[in-house]
Order: sequence, then C-alpha cells, then structure tokens
Amino acid sequence: MKNLFLMTCILFLNACGAFKGSIALWEETYKDADSLEERGATNFLYYDFKALNAHSMETSVLPWKLVVASLLWEDRKNEDWDSLKDSQIISLRDKKLRKKMESFGLMYPDRILNVPKKLQQPKQVPMGIFRGKLKNKIIGAEMEGSGIGCIACHGARAYDKDGFPTNDMYIGLGSTSFNPEMYVGEIWKGLSEVPDNPLAMYNYILKLFPEINKKERDTFRRALGTKGRHRFLGMDEIYSQIKKIKKTMNSAVPFSNGGQGITNGVANLKFQFGLLKRDQFHSSEAGFTSIPVIFDRGFRSSLLYDGVYYPKQTEQFVAMGKDDITEDHVYNLASLVSYFSIPTAGNSPDFAHKAIPKAYEALMFLESAERPKFPGTINMELAEKGSKVYENQCARCHGLYDNTDLENPRLTWFPNKAIDVKEIGTDPYREKGITQELLDAALDTKMKDDLRLKKSGKYVAPILTLLWTSAPYLHNGSVPSVWALMNPVERPKRFMVGGHRMDFEKMGIHFSDRTEEMAAYDVNFIPSSTPGIYDTEEKGKSNHGHEFPFLDMTQDQKLALLEYLKLI
Repeated sequence: MKNLFLMTCILFLNACGAFKGSIALWEETYKDADSLEERGATNFLYYDFKALNAHSMETSVLPWKLVVASLLWEDRKNEDWDSLKDSQIISLRDKKLRKKMESFGLMYPDRILNVPKKLQQPKQVPMGIFRGKLKNKIIGAEMEGSGIGCIACHGARAYDKDGFPTNDMYIGLGSTSFNPEMYVGEIWKGLSEVPDNPLAMYNYILKLFPEINKKERDTFRRALGTKGRHRFLGMDEIYSQIKKIKKTMNSAVPFSNGGQGITNGVANLKFQFGLLKRDQFHSSEAGFTSIPVIFDRGFRSSLLYDGVYYPKQTEQFVAMGKDDITEDHVYNLASLVSYFSIPTAGNSPDFAHKAIPKAYEALMFLESAERPKFPGTINMELAEKGSKVYENQCARCHGLYDNTDLENPRLTWFPNKAIDVKEIGTDPYREKGITQELLDAALDTKMKDDLRLKKSGKYVAPILTLLWTSAPYLHNGSVPSVWALMNPVERPKRFMVGGHRMDFEKMGIHFSDRTEEMAAYDVNFIPSSTPGIYDTEEKGKSNHGHEFPFLDMTQDQKLALLEYLKLI
C-alpha cells in the first residue's frame, strides 16, 4: 500500500499519470552554466533527478504549500494573521518556516563555499528541498511540488577555529544534523489533522500564501475546500485511511526514518517496492546508516556501507588506484547514484535511469571541488609520526594517502576491502536488512539494466577523507569521537548529537557534561539545530565493534594517528 501520509494523492487518480514536473530554477541555472563544474554544482543544489513526477506523488513528493501549512499548523491559533498585510504575512511565514527547517538540520546558508562563484549565494532556501511546478492538463490541476534533494544529506556546515558551527556550507560533506524522522514526523502532525477539517487547511494555505496563483488555488480548493462532485475523486477514501493510520500507528511511515545524521535507506527502499505492510510498525527495520562524506567516491568499486550496489563493468570489491578513476568509471558509479533517488525522493526506477547523466555531472564536480581544511591547530611533528602509524596499521583497509605534501595528503589507492560483519563486530542490522526479496524486487525494475546488486554479509572499510567533519562514527553513527573509537571504554551509552560544536582534541562532538551513561553539550551552548539523544541500546544503534585495530596501539600512537587524521 502506498504511503497515505503523502496526501498528494490529493491529486490522486492523477489522470493516468499525466502530472508532469519542471523546476524552473534548476533549468535557468543549468542553462546559464559555462562548464561541467557549474552544471554538476547546479545539479547538487537544485535538481530533483527527475523525481518530480506522478509516481513520486504517490509516496514522497508533496505540495510545497501543504508542507509549509502543515509545519506551521499550530501557529494558525498563535498568530493574528488576519490583522497583517500580505507583505507582513509572507515575512512572518518565512521567519517561522526558517526556524522550523533549521531545527531539522536543513540550512539557510550565507554562502556555499566550494561551488563556482556565481552559485555561492543560495537562490532558494532551505537547501536540500527541491521545488518545482507540477501540472496536469487533463484535469486542469497545477501546484508547486517538493521533495528531499541531494544536499539535505550531502551538504553540511563549515566550522570555525574553535569548533563552533558557522552558517557557511560545503557540498560533499555528510550532514550530521539533518533529521529525516523529525522532518517527516512534523509534517505528518499537520497533515493528519486534515481529514477532520480539510476546509481549515485550505483556508490556512490561502492565508499563508497570499501570492498563490489562481490555478494552484483552484487545485487546493478541489482537494481540500469542496465536497461532492467538485472534489477530486478518491479524496474521501484517502481521508478515511489517514484517520485509520492516525488512530493506530500515528506515524507517517511504518518504520523509523533515522535521526540526526542517520537515515534508513533499506527500509525506505522496501517501502517503495511495497515490501513493508502499511498497517503495522516495523521496529526490526533498523538498518540505520550515518550520512557519509562523499569526496573521493571515485575510488569505490561498489557503493553504500555494504557495497550492495555495484556497476556491471566491475567486480563488487576490487582495489582502485587514482589511474582507475576514469570518466567511464565515474559514469558507471553515477548509474548507481541516480537510483538513490528511489528511497530518498520516491522516484521510479524508470525516471531515475533517465537522470544518470546529471548524476555523472554531479560526481565529476566533486572530483575537483574544494574541500574544507581542518580549522583548528595541528601539531605537524606529531602528525608526521601519525602518518607512519596510519600506513602501518590502517592503510591496508582504509587506503593509502600520498603524504609528499603532508599538509595536503591525497588518497591514491583504496582496497575496497569488505570485512565480515561478525569479524568487525559492528551493528548487524544494516546487513540483515538486505534480503533476497528486496534484491529480487529491485532487479525486477529498470535497475537491472544499469547495475548489479548482491548481498555480501560484509561491511566495506570506509574511505577516511575528511573524517574530522563527520562525527559521530561507525557505519551507524554510534561513537561520538575518533578518540572514543580508539578507546572503547570512552564510548558513552547515550549522547547528544545534532547542531553540535566539534571537539578538535578528541576529533568528535564537544561535550561538557559526561558520564559513562550520558554525554551532553554545555548548557550554555546554542546548537544550530535541534539535537537528539543517540541511545546505543536501541535496535540498529550498537556502538560495539572495530576494536581490534587499536589493541596493539600505545596511547602515544593513538594521539599521533588522531593528529594525522586531521589532515586527510
């Protein structure tokens, strides 16, 4: 059963799939691009990977104005909107929306630091939400659709010399603050109220958006504001099922979407393929993964933590040198990346296939994009010693870096080493989540033409480039610092995460109040987004594993290694 939370079945029987989407902002910016670099950056910033379509409306694409009204639903009583002029309404709406969106870890950046100069000022905020026009000429409907885009996850804040988050952004980093569970859950709270009084939602949308055009206003009227023959066919049934879901699970989707900096791609993919029942909550679907840095991904022969996706042109796990990163190899990886829009944006395999060339441009942009430098101080003498520790004890799994210029090491070889889950000892829920049923469902689509999928029972030792930016660590984000990773006794059972300050000494999240049970921020620190509590005793969140690599290291070696890791 499709996700009824996604009420855009408001445009339900969408006339045999006749809704077609277009993103004017992306089209205009892309047309103005003068280079592959500019086109790739534009795709990261504003492209939907063709997910703005009728298929995605059944599961993930929502009317933007309905999203905003749902997120600000409680404010309909708290503000005297009727007393305000149109310009004041728009200003207040956008101010309240920004506060909400930033609480989810989505950014309104001052600058995007590593894109071509003419793209550094955001043209649309929040970053990470694509928006565009959806039209159905047959039934005369039109609306602005929206969905989750690339940089909701793969764009993150820069940090200052003291580890505080700034309001500048880098593309290619993993967001350690974006909370998809909170974002979707907050929208659901407002949407779930609609069946009891759809007219109230309709009137609230009109109040919040005095600039709405006639066609979109009429579309919402036929979905929310009228009854009988003037209402879109199927709406009453949808309202009935939303009421049923609210009464039972009261959840937008029948599984946890993750939390601050973690996602649940496997459960989302199963849901898209109809493998999870909608009438029950699947608590065992807990294959959480930490959002990764995606620089140096050309060195991968397969993608994701378990390497389950790999191109037809390569083996699943094969060592890669810098000379192996050809344009053809990057294009083959793009054939995998484009399909990630299925779990993230509800895209159909057919539409995802068509977006492969744009995914290629995005990946090629990353090959040359500027990377943030560690903003704190580095003891270079200690770091040089650490480079030897890394080479002797880490490189065989995590890859070799050229240290000719020690201040700018560059990855030159990566083994794509996959290690049995039982051997590495980290949380098994992600690996267990990959079932043959899921693989069969995926390969029964257009995906079979572009890639191979294979369960390995293993996790791939990750690339460590820009490791300092990506706390917390392990594949499920269960260890808050590199120092705690090296010293398992330092791993707290529970810790705050999201919108955090960085601890440059331990290379991780900065805590002021810490016990064996709980690690918390300084009470005077104002996080850049709403933090959560990561509980390592919950399913899919174990902080065990990856202990044996450090057993033979002295504390001095660990300190030296940590200093070197600040450079890569």
